[in-house]
Amino acid sequence: LARCAGAFASAEQRDFRVLFLLAEEAIAKAPSFEVAEAVQMLEAYAALNVRNEHLFEALTKRLLTEEQPMAGEVLQRVLLAHRSLKLM
Repeated sequence: LARCAGAFASAEQRDFRVLFLLAEEAIAKAPSFEVAEAVQMLEAYAALNVRNEHLFEALTKRLLTEEQPMAGEVLQRVLLAHRSLKLM
């Protein structure tokens, strides 16, 4: 899911139907996401300037459960990027 979102971001394709479906699936699977996958997914949405509150909430919740020092730094970066995004 994260790689797919990353591919859309790399291609600069904002297909809201696809992004909505990816987000819905990612929300359901958020607890099983690795830190890198959560970050990739959130960064892809930020790069596409797409804001999805439920996705952001689910994946940041996942990052907050991580005890790696990197998770806090990543969460801070994601929070800053998310502030300027439009609602999807």
